[in-house]
Parts: sequence; C-alpha cells; structure tokens
Amino acid sequence: MRIICISPAAGEILAALGATSQIVARSEDCVHPAGVAELVVVAFLSRETDDGGHFDGREIDDVFVRGLGADLLIGGDDGNCVGTQTALLKALAENVKMVDLTFTCLAEVYENTLKLGELVGKRAEAMRLVTHWKAEFDHWQQHVNAFVTGPRVEIMVQSDAPILLGGRWMAELVELAGGTCVLTTPGEPDLEVSDTELATGDLDYLVLATPDGDSFRQVDREIELIQVEDSTVFTTPGTRLVKAFALLVRQLHDLPGDSPQI
Repeated sequence: MRIICISPAAGEILAALGATSQIVARSEDCVHPAGVAELVVVAFLSRETDDGGHFDGREIDDVFVRGLGADLLIGGDDGNCVGTQTALLKALAENVKMVDLTFTCLAEVYENTLKLGELVGKRAEAMRLVTHWKAEFDHWQQHVNAFVTGPRVEIMVQSDAPILLGGRWMAELVELAGGTCVLTTPGEPDLEVSDTELATGDLDYLVLATPDGDSFRQVDREIELIQVEDSTVFTTPGTRLVKAFALLVRQLHDLPGDSPQI
C-alpha cells in the first residue's frame, strides 16, 4: 500500500499501527510523530504570502504527485488543508482509492482506527491499540465522581477573533473528565464566540489549546487558565487524546503528582 495522508489523526494512528512505511506523502498539518513529519509534503496550509497575497493550499504539482505511485488517499474532517482533497484526486490516477474519515467523538476515533487497520493489513494491531486506549481512559475516569456536578470548562482552539471553542471530541473529553461544558456540546461542531459570550459562560477553567495561547487576552480574571504547550494533543483526534484526558482529570480534580507535559 502507498498512501498519501492528509488527515493528521490518520497519520498518528497509522504510525501507531506500525504502518509509517506505507505513507509516501502527507499534508503540511500531519506533523506527528516524527516519522510522519519527515515525509514529503504535497498538500499545504492556507496562508498569507510575503507579497500580501493569499495562498489557499490547493496548488498541486500533478506530475510529482502521480510519480509517487499512490494507491490510497486518506483524508478527514480533522485536516486544515483547504480544498486539497479535490485537487489531489484530480492529480492522481483514476484507480486511486479515497477514504474520507469523520471524527466527531471518541467512538469514531476507535472505529476509524479499526478501519485503518483493515486497510493497511494491521487488523490485530488496531484491535490491541483500541483496547489499550479504552483501558487508559477507564484508568483516569476512576478519579471522576459522576454524581457530582463538575467545574465549568471550555477548550479554546483559536484565540483570534472570532474565538473558537472546541466541540466534537474535545467537549466529550471535558465531560468525561468530570467537567461541564456550558457553551459547546459533545459531538457538535466547534463554536465561534465573542469575548462577551465567553464571559457569560462564567467558566471555572479555560484550556488554551491554541497555537498562540500565550497571546490570549483573558476576559475574566476569575477563570483559571490551563496552558497547553502542544495544542495538537487536543485538536487532533489521534493517539495522544489519552494524554489530553489525563491532563484534564488531573487539573479538574487536583490530583497529586505532576500533570503530563503535553
């Protein structure tokens, strides 16, 4: 199998399954683990250019992409390379298979892991990985009292206006960790809010899972900020979600010991 991967979560999962050698190219936002980050990039993030213009990430070198000899393109709704999927499909041969993954909750992370395992001939490894994840989540959830209303928590994934709060699997992690989401809903899309709307949430904790978290202007001095060094641990629904969950449980329940560095 020769794979072009433009889903960061799929890249993490394939690496965990021992299938990194089957990936021949990636999108710019597939940066974990190191073995994936070292691969050639064929799909780029949208950005402003030095001359004030805009590059939307869809400029594909058709000849180069076809020369990779890929037979599988893996995309997903967790990726940030706007329009790349369609452009790549046009550049690739007609017989290339397309797999488009959807990530809205932990159950879909498990399902997608099993699906990827089947695709790359790593079915047993995928089953073991999912079993391990579930055991890790169960371990940390033992510290959560489901009968007590937890603190009010949101995860910020973008601090520039408009502020973006993480829904989908991120809101689910908050509630599994014993927190209460007051603005977002597990399984629902990320939510755009204003400074005023964020303040009305009367939050106890705000997790800064943003690339520029240090620059966030706190709107409420009473909110305890939880700074995340690597935002992709929360924003990528892949192998490191257990670390994100462990951090939430430790912080929300004031558990002894050092919090995981993520």
